[in-house]
Amino acid sequence: MKPKIATVVVSRNGVEVLLELLRLLVNQTETLTEIIVVDNASSDGTLDLLSQHFPRITLIPLRSNEGVSGGYSKGLEYALRHNHDWVWMLDQDSRPSQETLGDLLAAYRLFPEREKLALIAPLPVNASTCKPYPIFLWRDGQREISTSESTGAITLVDMVISSGSLIRSQALGKAGMPRQDFFMDFVDYEHCLRLRQKGFLIGVVNRCTMLHNIGKPRTVNFLGKKRSWTTHKPWREYYKVRNRAFVVWHQHPSFRAKVFVFHQFLKQLIGSLLYESEKIDRIHFMWRGLKDGIRGRLGCTVRPAD
Repeated sequence: MKPKIATVVVSRNGVEVLLELLRLLVNQTETLTEIIVVDNASSDGTLDLLSQHFPRITLIPLRSNEGVSGGYSKGLEYALRHNHDWVWMLDQDSRPSQETLGDLLAAYRLFPEREKLALIAPLPVNASTCKPYPIFLWRDGQREISTSESTGAITLVDMVISSGSLIRSQALGKAGMPRQDFFMDFVDYEHCLRLRQKGFLIGVVNRCTMLHNIGKPRTVNFLGKKRSWTTHKPWREYYKVRNRAFVVWHQHPSFRAKVFVFHQFLKQLIGSLLYESEKIDRIHFMWRGLKDGIRGRLGCTVRPAD
């Protein structure tokens, strides 16, 4: 039997980008059973736009902004209740090609250990720089790898971003949903690590790419060398630091992992001092995030400034 596949799109004030994504989803070569949009309390007319142009999609409007973690969790819970076999997760600013879903499924069917494969994803590519985002193994911290290190069509990883990921409902039933109390940042990585702990595999299809935007990337000069740097709003520094620290201190504690957290903290701190505006605010959010992550204080403790 043909599997039932739903897509869950998380939106927040996405009136300028959402229509293009939904048109791509409607025209996938592999037909989707259901398109689900979870809207995080948009205030830009997103709901009216969806009702006008896509009346047949399933819309889950949230009364408040519950972040990426809350949005994905609500959508995944709905998909499981309606007996979908697979769920394709997408952010509103992702741009899959019309063949992306079909390519993911084709690679899954050819994978020799597909019964262990819980999540399969395209290689995410920065829409502005056209360079791939990193994919990681977890070795007491994140170790970046390249798809060129793989000898097959799929590179096995421990961590990949949510957007673009196709996940089996069976795996969700065993590993659980993304943590809603993370709000955003490191949500996907923590969820991937739980899948791996349950014995599932995670794969990136080497020749399947998907455009995706994360922050505002630019090239900076550090000691005479050009490096890539991504700018986010100051409040996001809090979640980037907090959630990583929480995972290490409370789920994967080791001396080397804790050293990794402080190393990443210093990189983020130095980069903010060198390349960012609003430096004091950023340092404040980073320091607060580190303390809260170690103490285990989660939830939406810093309200986003839209």
